[in-house]
Amino acid sequence: MFLQRRHTATASPVKTGGRLMKRMSTMFKPSQWVVERVGAVLVEEDEEKIKVSVSSSQSSMDDIRRPSGLGPTIEEHASVMRAYRVQVPPLPPYRPPKPMPEIPPLPVEVLTFILSLLPRTSVPALALLSRNFLSAAQAVLYGDLDMRDVRNPDTLWIFLVTRRDLTSLTHTLRVPAWPSAQTRAYLIPRVLARMDNLRSLSLPSFDLHILRHHSAFGLRHIEFENTRLSGQAEIELLTWLDGQTNVVSLRFPFLLDDDEDDASPPNTPLPVTPTRTRLLSAPTTPSQPFLFPMPPLSPLPPTPTPTQDTFTFTHTEATLLPNLATLHAPPHLIILLAPSRPLIDATITISTPIYAGFRPTTTLESLPQSVRRLNLVFKSVGKRTEEKTLRSANVVCPAIEELEVEGEGGDECWCSIVPHFKSLRVIVMRKPGMAQVKTTKEELDERFPLPKRARTRSTSSTISHSGHSMVVSERARAARLANACPALQHVVFPNGVQWRRPSPSFPRSRSTPSLPLDDLFVKKINRDVPPPPPPPPRKVVPLMEQRFMMAEQCFDLNESDDDDDSLFFKPSPSRQSISMQRCHEQVQVQVQGAGKMVMTLV
Repeated sequence: MFLQRRHTATASPVKTGGRLMKRMSTMFKPSQWVVERVGAVLVEEDEEKIKVSVSSSQSSMDDIRRPSGLGPTIEEHASVMRAYRVQVPPLPPYRPPKPMPEIPPLPVEVLTFILSLLPRTSVPALALLSRNFLSAAQAVLYGDLDMRDVRNPDTLWIFLVTRRDLTSLTHTLRVPAWPSAQTRAYLIPRVLARMDNLRSLSLPSFDLHILRHHSAFGLRHIEFENTRLSGQAEIELLTWLDGQTNVVSLRFPFLLDDDEDDASPPNTPLPVTPTRTRLLSAPTTPSQPFLFPMPPLSPLPPTPTPTQDTFTFTHTEATLLPNLATLHAPPHLIILLAPSRPLIDATITISTPIYAGFRPTTTLESLPQSVRRLNLVFKSVGKRTEEKTLRSANVVCPAIEELEVEGEGGDECWCSIVPHFKSLRVIVMRKPGMAQVKTTKEELDERFPLPKRARTRSTSSTISHSGHSMVVSERARAARLANACPALQHVVFPNGVQWRRPSPSFPRSRSTPSLPLDDLFVKKINRDVPPPPPPPPRKVVPLMEQRFMMAEQCFDLNESDDDDDSLFFKPSPSRQSISMQRCHEQVQVQVQGAGKMVMTLV
């Protein structure tokens, strides 16, 4: 039996293990009653926790003290609150905003004018803003080309050869000095040939090799800075000018009469030689990397030497400067070009004295009657030549309105002749080397002078005797000129003192006595002088005893706090000024209706 059971157990181990697992699960599995009891206990514990949390929160709310004065709570009015219907008007339909109209761009002409008022150093930066600014900047920078402002002119000439669009913008060209020989012989002729809109040209000298290919006949202002001009160069010049019908101004500011026609100074144009012709027509080679390959200019045939008949006919042609209005030249060119021209402004550079062959009457007789402004520039010719020329100008050109004289004669010599010009309005006297005074454009203070302050009792002031007598002498000369020339308005003396006739459009103040020749001298006076000695006792002179004499004149220093420190002069009210030479005295004058004035007598 035992062996049979053992054999059975070993024979079916799976069945034996299954029963064991089932019995073990039955032993450890809780009963259904236990499970329900445990679930009920857990539910009761959860309900107790919820009750405890609610009670604790209510107690914490009760612990917070509510501030007084806040009115009833919302819970008290919860029963009476009602829902109200609010009617809101309908919103307007959404309309997108209209796009702002585009501002039309400024015309290039307006931008060009605006940029021309700016410093040239600021214009290149503005060229990067837009296309219109670029065009305006190019018109400003390349429209007026002054080689004095260029550090490396050769580089600019090379650049202009490659830019035809920029050379067409140039209307003014100033070349104070010739660049290198290669640039002068090759680049400059090609650049000038492309400047179709050129109107003003200034060159160091006349060079037919450079100008003969220039086909633009729109030039209006021409200036050559030659100091000498040979006979052959003069013929070439006049031949080139023939046909320039639009020229209104021709200037040779440094050209002098040359007695030695065979002399050839360094600044005269180089003669046209076969070497220069080959250089002009030669193509670019590797040895000349800075030159650009361009078709060579067609060389003109050599100009034949004209005979005397041809020379005379050339100068009488109607196509030779028919509209010339301004001419600055030596006497021999004045004689050739001035007749039958509508000249208004004539400047004659006189470098030959009378004893050497200069004929002032012959030169001035060639000027037409239309000349209104005459400028005589004397170059070390002596006082006799200056005086003789001025007297001839008074006889030949009595209708001139503006006269400028530059020389070494001095205002004493000139002022003795100028009063004979009855139509003269402006007289300017200069010494060699002095800056020129512009008389065509009046300054702002000249057109709109400031009103003078009323004169009260001024403090005593003195100036150096040398400067005072200098101004007194010029004042006397200005008085003589004003009396001799009724139309005279402006006088400039060699030392810079200027006299102007007061404008009638600006009446005087009532407190300032209106005396004759009460004019303004623009002369700065140095006040850094030692104080004057104590003045003597003042003497009151009655008005009835005053005798105003035109020949006795003195100055009154304006002691108001003005910035100009100018001098105003008046006729002397005293007849004792002649005996008071080299002596300073202050006289207090009682003038009815004008208060007291302090007059300084010398």
